[in-house]
This record gives sequence, C-alpha cells and structure tokens, in this order.
Amino acid sequence: MGLTNHFKTFADGLLWRGAGGTFAGKAVSWSVAPTYWLGLIGGSAWLPNQGIAQRSAVYAEGDYAWPTVPNGRLYRCVEGGVTGPLEPAWPTADGGEAQDGTVVWREQTPAMQSGEMPEVGGQGYARQPWVCSASAVAMDGNGISNALYVAFPKAPAAWGPVWGLAMYDAETGGEAMAFFPLEEPKAIGKSDRMDFEPGDICIFDE
Repeated sequence: MGLTNHFKTFADGLLWRGAGGTFAGKAVSWSVAPTYWLGLIGGSAWLPNQGIAQRSAVYAEGDYAWPTVPNGRLYRCVEGGVTGPLEPAWPTADGGEAQDGTVVWREQTPAMQSGEMPEVGGQGYARQPWVCSASAVAMDGNGISNALYVAFPKAPAAWGPVWGLAMYDAETGGEAMAFFPLEEPKAIGKSDRMDFEPGDICIFDE
C-alpha cells in the first residue's frame, strides 16, 4: 500500500508539529500538542578513543562500540573476549555479526527498533524536549528536522562516548520512538556540551 502526499503531510503535521486538520471529513487535532524528548545513545565508556572498538582489547558481553571509521551502525558485544590485531569487516546488514579475535559483535538496528539501546545516564545527564510546534519543527522535502537550537546541559562529570540520538515519548523512562547516528561520534568529558544547530537533527528522510 502506498500513502498519498496528502495523508503523509497530514500525519506528519499532527505528529511532529501538533498541527490539526480535516481527515475523512472530521476535524482532528491534539487537545495538547505532544512534547517528545531527545536522549543520547552511548558506547562502552573509559576505553582508549572511547567508543571505537580497540585492537587486542578485552570486551565483555553487553559492551557497545563502533568502527574506527564510523559507518552509521552501532555494535554490541554478544560474546566477550579479546579483539584481534586487525579491525574486522563490520557488517552493515541489520543484525549482522562480526568475529573480532575471540569477540563477536552484533549490529544493533533490530535491537534498537525494539527499544533496546544504551542511553547515557547519571552525572547530571537529562533528556531535552522536542516541542511539537511550527516554530520548533521544520518540514520540507528533506524530511523533518529541528528548527530551533538544541542544547544538552554542560556535563558536570564525563558522560563518555556518544554514538547518536534517540527520541522518546517521556522525559524519563517511556518508549523510544526513533534513533539516528551522529555523523561523527563524540566523547563527552567533564564540562563538555552536546549542541545541535537548526537542521542538524533529521528524524526522517522523505
């Protein structure tokens, strides 16, 4: 089934900008436009080049990492051990696995689609609001993006490596609705900030 441009425009306006309209002859709108919440997705902290899978290094099941050259994919250690001297061929298929010495990495798209992702926590960290309004959300042929500056608080202590962003339906807890990698993952140390200029965060590409 294909969706018409009219339906997509209506649904996107309702979900992301809190805009009402007429659908199937009925007026549809939010009584209160929703606010979503942006969170940071991290990797395994306190390793050299935080978040990058290191060579001849010990990893435990549940650790997260990514390649030296980021490929937009996050990997979880599903079999602990010691990584090999050479970087593996990282799979770009959803859920693909890579043998790295005695470590096995699994690509995390299916897990994150089910809501399982390693969010940064503690040390003064807090999700930031994504307000549904015409002034806060831009919609055009390139997709849906932030129209306003988004700034996470200055970290009072190191948060570790950040791979990407997730959007949640609650300020704490709740359900993840979307996720997306940063072009360049970044390690957040004490007094660092994670800021996004308008247009930096694109939820969907149309």
